[in-house]
Amino acid sequence: MLKAFLELIPKRLFYFLVGGLVVSYLGSYVLNYLTNFNYRKIDEIKSKIESTKLEYSDQIRAETYQALMHFIMLKYLIDNKKSIIPLINEPPKYLPKFLKINSVNIENKGNRISINGQVDGWINYARFKKYFQNNGNLFKEFKIDNFSYDNSLGVINVSFSFIFNKQ
Repeated sequence: MLKAFLELIPKRLFYFLVGGLVVSYLGSYVLNYLTNFNYRKIDEIKSKIESTKLEYSDQIRAETYQALMHFIMLKYLIDNKKSIIPLINEPPKYLPKFLKINSVNIENKGNRISINGQVDGWINYARFKKYFQNNGNLFKEFKIDNFSYDNSLGVINVSFSFIFNKQ
């Protein structure tokens, strides 16, 4: 019966149909592979987007929280008619007079004050270090972050940080 059926269909048409069947099977296999590959890539990109979104949302929440705390502090000062000028002017009164200040940075978290400055010679550097160690009640968590000696000028550049605590 199969032989009779094959004699009815021309051989070229039979080979063409079988070849078309094989090509369509291979084509569907390749397309299925490419579809799965694309799904994997899409999942990787979605997970990367999600992790980046979480990272930035945490940063934005922290910055928003800090801004809110600043507004609450300012509202408290305004409501109680407190001046902010003494809060800014107070720490420099307690710093040693032989310290030349180049820059000051006040960090929002923990009210940490970072100062870059310079002192003349090693003797003044020793005085500077001893001054902050002796006044530990005013300058909590005093830490020297960095220092370097400039041989041409004879000065020591120092970067230090502390939390100011006036009783």
